[in-house]
Amino acid sequence: MHQLTLRSISSAITPAGQPISPTTEYSRGVASIYIVYDYVGIQQNTVIHQAWLRNGEGVYYDSSTWSRTGTGIGYFVWSPKKGFVPGLYEVRISLGDIKQFSANFIVK
Repeated sequence: MHQLTLRSISSAITPAGQPISPTTEYSRGVASIYIVYDYVGIQQNTVIHQAWLRNGEGVYYDSSTWSRTGTGIGYFVWSPKKGFVPGLYEVRISLGDIKQFSANFIVK
């Protein structure tokens, strides 16, 4: 079985990729948001899609090709040029066409 599962949401991580003070509420202008996840047995070259939405509208998209093996922890990060603006955010993560998880947070 291969999968990605949400671990936490954070505005900072350690050099080892561990979240620092994870939460789902942030202040306007927060510079970066990290979506930290666990992974298990994903085939190399699988395409991973990220869709970041604010108040239901797409604000950032990215795709990459998986290159790790085995199991472990990883993260996705987005840093808008002017920081995050207030709103309800949802991050949708999928492997190919298969949804893995959604992460929700709010910026006040």
